[in-house]
Amino acid sequence: MPSPVSGRAGVLLLAAALVATTASVGVATSAGAGPAATSHEAGAAAPADPTLSVPDSRNRSANLTATVSLPEAAEEPRRLVVRLESLGVETVANRTLTVEPGESVAVDFGACRPARSYVVRVSTTDGDVLVAKQVEVERSTPLVALADDPREAFRERVTRNETLRVDARLHPCVDRTTLALAPTGDAGGDGDVESVWSATVRDADDDGSVSLAWDVDGARSEALAAGTGTALDATRVDADAGAYGDYRLLSTTPDGDGRSGRVTVTFAKPTVDVSVVDGNRTATGSLAAARDADPRRDEYAVDVVDGDWVVLRVDVDGTISSLPADASLVAPATHENATVRVRTQYPLPEDESVTVDLANATRRFDADTGSLWYAYRADADRDRTRFEYVALGETWNATAAASVNAVPAVQLALQDGTLLAPERVTVGGESALPAGTTLNVSVRTANGTIARDDVVVDDDPFRARLDLSDVANGTNASVVVSDGDSVIAERAVTVATRPLFELRGFRANDGGEDQLRAGAANELRAYVWNRGNARGNATVVFEVGTHTVTRNVTLPAEETRTVDVSVPPEAIPDRERVNVSVSFAGETESRPHLVVPAETTRPPTTPTATTGTEPWPTLAGTDRGTADGPTPGFGPVAAVAALAAALVVAARRARSDDD
Repeated sequence: MPSPVSGRAGVLLLAAALVATTASVGVATSAGAGPAATSHEAGAAAPADPTLSVPDSRNRSANLTATVSLPEAAEEPRRLVVRLESLGVETVANRTLTVEPGESVAVDFGACRPARSYVVRVSTTDGDVLVAKQVEVERSTPLVALADDPREAFRERVTRNETLRVDARLHPCVDRTTLALAPTGDAGGDGDVESVWSATVRDADDDGSVSLAWDVDGARSEALAAGTGTALDATRVDADAGAYGDYRLLSTTPDGDGRSGRVTVTFAKPTVDVSVVDGNRTATGSLAAARDADPRRDEYAVDVVDGDWVVLRVDVDGTISSLPADASLVAPATHENATVRVRTQYPLPEDESVTVDLANATRRFDADTGSLWYAYRADADRDRTRFEYVALGETWNATAAASVNAVPAVQLALQDGTLLAPERVTVGGESALPAGTTLNVSVRTANGTIARDDVVVDDDPFRARLDLSDVANGTNASVVVSDGDSVIAERAVTVATRPLFELRGFRANDGGEDQLRAGAANELRAYVWNRGNARGNATVVFEVGTHTVTRNVTLPAEETRTVDVSVPPEAIPDRERVNVSVSFAGETESRPHLVVPAETTRPPTTPTATTGTEPWPTLAGTDRGTADGPTPGFGPVAAVAALAAALVVAARRARSDDD
């Protein structure tokens, strides 16, 4: 490649070349031309001398031509030498030709000359210059373009588990280029940093383009590959190729540099997928099945039937070297602080272990794909878990998460101890099993099955119809759901006709806070329920400090009632807190209540008359007042004040508009 010359130096060299041409032309013509011949300049020929025609400029992809003409006044043919010189220093081409009088001869110097200034000289065979002219060779397109549109910049992001493809278009005068990837340096500039890989690619099918593929995480011997119609002549790949960071993509040719671009190697976004595999398989079999199955793409948590296999697949970018014994990932520098962690999905009692212990799960690691696999059995009694993959680095971070809820295969709409009447009854429930599964619902005693019905799982709750007409009142039994040979769900019940009472809660003074008013009457309300199948009577006992109030209540089957009492002012002890308790059918609920002055609490509302069918818990009254009453704090006086304030604001705005 020629050494670059500054613009000023090029002009000086060209001027010197033309001066030399002028001098030589003058010497050649002065011998027989008289005083007038000394006035000839470069390009101004004597009547019998040849003339030269060249374009002012020419694109380098087109042929550069010059035309030499000999006037008819010439007495005989002339043998001439036509030279193409670069900046008056180097002869890059010359042609010798014979021109007849009145004839014009074209001289072709070919195409693909380097873009620069040239001088075309016509001289005698003895070297006497007769005429000279300048011509510019220009290049309108880059030697190498890294995009379909040469004006577009090449900027690509690629992850460690991807392949970067570079498609380059070549100038018509170029058939090969060397592509190289070099780090931008700590400052992100374009300093002279050695490339991490380079490849010389050649246009093998003469279509004007080449392509190269870089497997970012591939082995050094296989990291670079040529595309269709491209020959790969030479490659070099360093060991640290593919490290996270920003790079320059450079292109060079024997004729000069082509366009450059930017490449960023970034962390691949991880994913956490959940697959569900039938519980009849082994742990190893569940992992194998999950590889060929589509993961569950639930919008929220994935529901997994109790006893089935949960298979977690955590996909990273393949840079983790090995899987350690526990759930934390001890990773190389490219995965600082990377962990798989588990968190409780829902708050449950402290004594109940709810998170899955991945250290006890069956684990696999696929280093080629960067996939972590965990398999464990779903446990409906404890599994409410969120799994998170977290990776943090100095300049990047990546997270992914998935949630799993283990659910019972069947949930019966019954409580332990539920009464089933000795008649035709309906037992309902829901199932997480696949639609179309047939379930057998039966009632069993110690002596065997006394009633059964088959139901088919679909999107709606199932309803099994059972005839218990011949069962003795008071018989202890179980409702059993099976899918053939295995029992899926079971509840203990009693076949009898009787009431079953339950206390569902209480509150004071129709408010959401546990407070009592000192020096005022206080209202207490209890919510009681008969979940049995027969009407019954029971007593509700209210205790405030040492003061006790009792109420008898009759409850129809499967109904809820509210029971209200009033506690007189003198029953409220003179201390900061007072214990309030309510007892009903052997159950007691007790809570301390704060004693506050009567004027700091809301005024009591008129108790609503109970109908015996009031739903629980319905609050009487709200902080916003009744629907048909006036808005609190907005009486006539407040309305007048608001109107006056509005008039003042309007007057101020009018004055500001006049200003």
